[in-house]
Amino acid sequence: MTLNFIPDGKQSNMSKITSKLDVKEVAGGKSATTQVDKDKKKAEEELKKVGEDGEVKLSKKDLAKLAKKANKEAIKSGEAPIPKGKGAPPAKKEAVAVSKNLSALQVKLLADCEAKLVNSQFIAGATPSAADREAFELLKPIMFEFSAASHPHTFGWFALVFKFGDAVKASW
Repeated sequence: MTLNFIPDGKQSNMSKITSKLDVKEVAGGKSATTQVDKDKKKAEEELKKVGEDGEVKLSKKDLAKLAKKANKEAIKSGEAPIPKGKGAPPAKKEAVAVSKNLSALQVKLLADCEAKLVNSQFIAGATPSAADREAFELLKPIMFEFSAASHPHTFGWFALVFKFGDAVKASW
């Protein structure tokens, strides 16, 4: 907002500059020139969609619409619907093998620990015990032979018990 000072009591502004704004443009109305521009842009976009070989290029959105329509038609005709998603279905996870350097006794120990630790935090229950200390001492030499992928519960338990000092483990 500008404030014009009117000297000597004159009734008109000192500046004779007038605005040349179109009221329709300022108000957001449609004028003939903007509609023509929109039509030109639309025609240009249509020309861009046609490739050099004469085929029409479709956007991802248009392709998705066509796939949805084809899926509906397949369902109506009694065929199996087209599966959604990208690419092939994910492969089933295979069991991660334990190192071949382990003896049968060590493999059995790992399997027993894993079975016991599925439902509890420690081998004998909710608190550490002598069984945890003994199992830890048996697993310590082979700690690099099993992983979180092969034995997740045993690995987590081992990492937790490993943080306790020897004096604390002796008190269990």
